[in-house]
Amino acid sequence: MMVAFLMISLGISASAQIEVRYVISNENYFENQQLIAVVGNDTFTLIDSTERVCAQKVGEKDFNYDGYSDLLLEIVNGCGGNCCGNSYQYISYNGKSFVQSKVLGYDWNGIDLFQKDGNWYLVIETVNAGCENTDLCGDKTETYMIEGYSLKLVESKQEQKIPAVKEITSNEFIGQNASTLSLSCDLNSDGLTDSIVCSYWERWGAFSDWKIIFANGDVYYGKSTPKRIGILDAKTNGYFNLVVGCDEIIKWNGQEYEELPDE
Repeated sequence: MMVAFLMISLGISASAQIEVRYVISNENYFENQQLIAVVGNDTFTLIDSTERVCAQKVGEKDFNYDGYSDLLLEIVNGCGGNCCGNSYQYISYNGKSFVQSKVLGYDWNGIDLFQKDGNWYLVIETVNAGCENTDLCGDKTETYMIEGYSLKLVESKQEQKIPAVKEITSNEFIGQNASTLSLSCDLNSDGLTDSIVCSYWERWGAFSDWKIIFANGDVYYGKSTPKRIGILDAKTNGYFNLVVGCDEIIKWNGQEYEELPDE
């Protein structure tokens, strides 16, 4: 992967104000791609085909108002497939050299690029999903302002994990040959052991399905495909509340678990 703030010296005076263009080879096919910058009559390689990076241009313009074109680059981690989210990089020319920001995000639906008060901003998501991606509670949305030759983080919103007394996570399937794993607990305090039974969906690193088998034979079927089911210490209608994923709390309504307002 590309090194943050890679400087490629060109030895060109900042006062020259020569046109800067960015060209990606095979942009529509993601094969043997390379990114080059054309400065006047000179060509410079920013990403070589040997790096096996799949990329496409999001925006090419003078984002920092210094007279030279800059590039917002989308790094297509799945090279056209739907296995992975995409990442982003800001590349600019300061009159003497190219500056490449660190690679940011793991975004599934594209960045939001907008202008406000004369400055350019981009909103990038990091959503931990994909093949065998069992990472928990790291999803975030970050807003960056283009400031000169770098990206300045101005806002970050991240998932907050609600602690559980006991939990089962999709990560527990890694290295196992089991089709299901379970978590045992007396959910309704009747003195009998109930079981939360989960199956694994390798494609997304999450539970393909989950259910609660109560000791009396009743079964509750989960309505989502999270990476975590946790048991909380609070109860509703005599049953322990559950946390699904990072922060979704479901409560027993008398017949099944569902999201209920706080009492």
